[in-house]
Amino acid sequence: MITVHIESGACGFISVLRAHRIHKKSVGIAIKSKCTQVVQFGTALQRMSSEDIVKTPLHKNRVYEKAGKCGLHPECPVPCGVIKAAEAELGMTPTRDVTIAFQNGNEARTHA
Repeated sequence: MITVHIESGACGFISVLRAHRIHKKSVGIAIKSKCTQVVQFGTALQRMSSEDIVKTPLHKNRVYEKAGKCGLHPECPVPCGVIKAAEAELGMTPTRDVTIAFQNGNEARTHA
């Protein structure tokens, strides 16, 4: 089982998701979060096949389709985390962290 801890940023929500192999090419997904949209998203997914994970183009990917239907904000990192965890659990990718880091500070900027 793969467990991923996601700190979403501006919203302040933390999500913990678990991916566990069900069959050779499918995983179960469980997500805990205080964000109601993320919880709804986890309920909508529950089980994914390897085809669901790698389906392209992006706007036809089942994970992102479900994220949109559940009202996740476009910047929400949880759908990406689901794909990373599922791929890792199925042995499709190594377990490596993903980072988004602001290089010029993360304070709000004002424009003149």
